[in-house]
Amino acid sequence: MSAGRKSALLFALSAALAAPAASAAAPAGGSEARASAASCRNGVVARISGQRKCLKTGRSCSLRYQSQYKRNGYSCRRTSKGYRLRKTPQEF
Repeated sequence: MSAGRKSALLFALSAALAAPAASAAAPAGGSEARASAASCRNGVVARISGQRKCLKTGRSCSLRYQSQYKRNGYSCRRTSKGYRLRKTPQEF
């Protein structure tokens, strides 16, 4: 075997062995979701504009994301304190 072929084989082997070790050290995406769900008491964890948000009645909101709030059972209403989330009644 030539020296160039040996070094290529060695590189491929070391990369293959290093990949599982790197993925084991990285935190799982599911643990992040559980952590955000645990910190969101009496609310709903939802993906709004590509980010995880805790939706609760009385929290501030933006009208631009009204359709995303409605998908999760809330609506964005104007109050004396600005725009706030309200729980929408469920239709049967």
